[in-house]
Amino acid sequence: MNSKTISYYLKKEETSAGMIYKEEQQNIVEVFHENTKQSHTMRPMLDRSIFNHLYNPAQIFSDSRNNKNYFLKPEITLPEARPVDMSFENVSLKRESCRAFNSAPLSDQELSDLLSSLRVTRYHIPDLNKKAQLTFRTYASAGGLYPVEIYVLRPDHTHTEWKAYHYAPKTHNLTMINSCIKQAKVIQSLQDHKEYSKDCGAIIFLTGVLKRSLDKYGALGYRFSLIEAGGILQQLGLASAGMGLGTLAWGGSYDNEICEFLKIDGVDETFLTSFIVGHK
Repeated sequence: MNSKTISYYLKKEETSAGMIYKEEQQNIVEVFHENTKQSHTMRPMLDRSIFNHLYNPAQIFSDSRNNKNYFLKPEITLPEARPVDMSFENVSLKRESCRAFNSAPLSDQELSDLLSSLRVTRYHIPDLNKKAQLTFRTYASAGGLYPVEIYVLRPDHTHTEWKAYHYAPKTHNLTMINSCIKQAKVIQSLQDHKEYSKDCGAIIFLTGVLKRSLDKYGALGYRFSLIEAGGILQQLGLASAGMGLGTLAWGGSYDNEICEFLKIDGVDETFLTSFIVGHK
């Protein structure tokens, strides 16, 4: 499907450019949804792919290595996470969106406590391949494939420069991947909403390595990747509430700018959504 420029819409007669734009966006969504529906016709192909991931030893080993590795990059070993001393009911009641933060960046300890809500909690060695170590995290992922990657953008104490890190749920470490991001670029990436970034403690970006899920589930894997990202946002929101932090799940971001921060291509790995967190 070819992208449309603004001139395309302005040339349309009798209907406003805004209405045409909305109609085309709806059409795109309908095409996507229709092509990701399960059906009796396509079920044999899907079953064959799922069978391969469940019983092919080589595929099992490949799936067990569904994580990013950075070599010769500075790492931060996060301190041991502290438990949240609050009932689930109270945490749920405290979760809310926050749009005003004070200016203190999150400490290593606070990031550890927060990101611990996403870490690996269980391991399994499958009988079909003893060399594969499957890992399972605190949130659901279709087939245990974990296509969603987690990144943290951290400001300095003046909020003039930021650094980008990749979070590894298995080792509970941060790896620095970009050491110099200007505040103006961060504001621009959030569609110029300066009020949300100038005082927050950190911004968490979620990306999708969609092939991990698409290879097993076909186009349906795209749905599963978005569902997983939503589960991660919920985990982060509840953990933040238990820590007394303010949060904002933010969808208004410019994909290409964020992909540039994170040094990803926007195709094989692409931006999905943002989560802003800080002290209230």
